[in-house]
Amino acid sequence: MINSERTPQNPKAKRPRNKKVKKPIRRVSPKQAKELARRTELKAELIGIYGKVCMTCGNVYLDWRGISLSHVISLSRHGMTHRGNCLLECYPCHEKYEKKPELRPRWIYDTFLKPYLEGLTEASNIYIILNRMK
Repeated sequence: MINSERTPQNPKAKRPRNKKVKKPIRRVSPKQAKELARRTELKAELIGIYGKVCMTCGNVYLDWRGISLSHVISLSRHGMTHRGNCLLECYPCHEKYEKKPELRPRWIYDTFLKPYLEGLTEASNIYIILNRMK
């Protein structure tokens, strides 16, 4: 039996290699995990109500990417993930309106979001925020 440990009696023995521990690709904080769960839940709720249809263009024949949960006021502009700020969109519409939500047709806000915005204060009203962005 060969001793693989390096000792004064066996100076030529090879050092054991340290096995690399695989780390997860990306760690998710508890806050991020809660946000992802909220998005998944909201997307399932919207699909249950409206089906897998783009709420902006009405596209039923979605490309391979499927349908996306889109924020009317983006998270980078301090929007929140709640029913009054989210739409289901196909990816071409999502890419088109993601950075400039003020270009989205006005009827979308009146049709899908107005019932959820009536109880909000003036400071959080999407119409006022969109007018300030222009």
